[in-house]
Amino acid sequence: MMNKILTILKVIIGVVAAILFLRILSADGDALEVDTDLQNSILSPFMILAYVVFGLTVLITLLFSIKELFQGNVRKTLISIGAFAAVIIIAFFSSTGKEKQLDDGEVLSAYASKWISAGLNIFYILVVISVLAIIVSSVRKVLTNRA
Repeated sequence: MMNKILTILKVIIGVVAAILFLRILSADGDALEVDTDLQNSILSPFMILAYVVFGLTVLITLLFSIKELFQGNVRKTLISIGAFAAVIIIAFFSSTGKEKQLDDGEVLSAYASKWISAGLNIFYILVVISVLAIIVSSVRKVLTNRA
């Protein structure tokens, strides 16, 4: 039943998107660049549809993720979330930040600079963990195949 509803919804969204796309293609490109009323009447519905589809996608993803979270091994999931939170905390407190003048004249605060540095540190830590996991997995596979 749910599959039929999703299929019908996908077809409806696809048809509406195709109609809106054909309206964009049929419009005069030069007039579309200059006339804001024409932009609002042709491009805005297409953008609204894109936002609706994006919102539905995020909502459905979150709902199914939460549903699967409670159906699976909750303890392992909470340990993974805690480990990720620990990586974020370690990266944040090990990062530095200083106020910086940007090219457009705006000022990047020290706190924002610290979060950017923390984001990079999180990326580096997760890359190292991933590479180590690949190496450990490969070594285990080689050792178990020899035995």
